[in-house]
Amino acid sequence: MMVKVSQYIYTRIIRSLLHLANHTRSNIICVVGRLNRYIHNPNVSRWSALERVFKYLKGIVDYGLHYSFFSTVIKGFSDVNWIFDSKETKSTTRYVFTLCGGAVCWKSVKQTIIIGSILGIKLVTLDAANSKDEWLQKNLIDVPFVSKSIPPISIHYDSQVTIAMAKSKKKNFKNKTHDH
Repeated sequence: MMVKVSQYIYTRIIRSLLHLANHTRSNIICVVGRLNRYIHNPNVSRWSALERVFKYLKGIVDYGLHYSFFSTVIKGFSDVNWIFDSKETKSTTRYVFTLCGGAVCWKSVKQTIIIGSILGIKLVTLDAANSKDEWLQKNLIDVPFVSKSIPPISIHYDSQVTIAMAKSKKKNFKNKTHDH
C-alpha cells in the first residue's frame, strides 16, 4: 500500500523550516535545503527525514547564540563541500561571520557554476566569503557598539594552498593595475 504525502503540508513545513534556518538555526540549512528540492515530489522517506529534523530541533531547543560585549572583533569562517553525491554537479559554499561571539551573517548555497577542480571550488568559496566581508565592513559603521575604525576581518579557512593562491592572485591583480 502506497502512503501519500501531502505536497501542500510538506511545502508549508519546508518553508517554515527555511525561515527558521535562515534566521535562527543555521545548523539545519543544509538538510532543509536538500529537502526543499523535493517539494514537488514528497514521499514517505522525505517525510521521515522531516520528522528527524524536528526530533533534532526538539533536542536543541535550549541552545542559542550568546553575544558578549567583550570583543567587537569580526571573524569569518568559510568552507566548501566537494560533491559527494553522483547526482550532484555543483558544490556547496558555506560561510559564517561572528561578532561579539555570536553569528551575525551566514550562508550555505549551491555554487552557480560547475568547476572541475577542488582548488577552483575553494577559490570561489573564499571569494564569496571575501565579498561578504567587504559588505560587512561597509555596513557595520551603523552598529552603535562597533568601533568606527573597523579592523580588517579575518577569514578562517581550512586550506593553506587556497589562501596562498588567493593572496597571490590579489597581489598580481594589484601589480597589474598599477602598471598602466
